[in-house]
Amino acid sequence: MARFVYYLCPDCGGKFRWLHHPSDSPPPDRCTLCNAWVSADEPPQEVFVPQAPGIRESPFAKSVDQTYRAMESASIERAKEAADMAGVPEVEMSHLKLTNMREPSEMREGDTAAIMPNVGQAERNLTVGPSKPGWQMMEGGVPNMAPGVGPAKSGEATRANVTAGHSQRAQSMISAGTIGSYKP
Repeated sequence: MARFVYYLCPDCGGKFRWLHHPSDSPPPDRCTLCNAWVSADEPPQEVFVPQAPGIRESPFAKSVDQTYRAMESASIERAKEAADMAGVPEVEMSHLKLTNMREPSEMREGDTAAIMPNVGQAERNLTVGPSKPGWQMMEGGVPNMAPGVGPAKSGEATRANVTAGHSQRAQSMISAGTIGSYKP
């Protein structure tokens, strides 16, 4: 199996990528950046280079952030307009602003500008009491079987009701000439 490995050139100090095919093939003889010979006695040092997809370059991620930023700027404008309409300073309408967003300099790849609520609290909301959503204890049924599955004879009463009048209904259908046929 082929794999890419990153190496550090001892001469130029740059990191270069080398395709090993098969995966146990020896390291390169030359640096691909400066074309310097790499000693066979001392192979170049392997370097870890974290690989992350271009999440921030995704049009979807950009559109989500643009939506959050537009909401933020619109809320600031709304607060200003509300202060003007009420004739009060803008500070008194600051509670209308959405300003709890990350700055682009604070974000890592994959982050969005919106700060999400505490996950721990969300998990607690899912597991509190039987009236809340989340995992519930399914009661009834047979142990070690699917919920709602009863004992082996759980349909016995229904079967008895159906078979009790079967002969009588069959005789009436035969005399009417409707047995074996279906008419909607």
